[in-house]
Amino acid sequence: MANRGNSANNDGQVPPTYRQAALQMAAYRSVRAVVNGCLAGRRLNATQWAILGAVYDNPEQLRVTDLATQLQVEGAFVTNLVRQLLKAGYLTHTIHPTDNRARLLSLTTEGRQLVETVEPELMQRLQPLADGLKPADVTCYFSALGTVIANATRQ
Repeated sequence: MANRGNSANNDGQVPPTYRQAALQMAAYRSVRAVVNGCLAGRRLNATQWAILGAVYDNPEQLRVTDLATQLQVEGAFVTNLVRQLLKAGYLTHTIHPTDNRARLLSLTTEGRQLVETVEPELMQRLQPLADGLKPADVTCYFSALGTVIANATRQ
């Protein structure tokens, strides 16, 4: 009889789509719970954390429109979150040198310190979710997610 549980097949076959959906939702909820648990005491959410990380990774400064594209969300949504991060003192913005309408975002010293403090703590908290996986498996997982997202954005 076929395995009808929520676990992935270990026989190398792709599970049915309903099981794929259940697995993806469960993984998302598990990761999000850990991330939000870590960030809640700092009054941040996962999307704000992603914004801070994107700006951290791009010290030459990012535009809000670049962030919206990268996060695949509406610009107005990112603008609202950026305003909150500016108010909290984690981000600063300057006027784009060739486009007066655009604002370039960068981390404040406090924002940079926050990322450098929270990142290792969050990695440690997420580690139990990867117990039993080899580093190559985790790398493959994130590579696969990147491919799925790239394929979805082409459609």
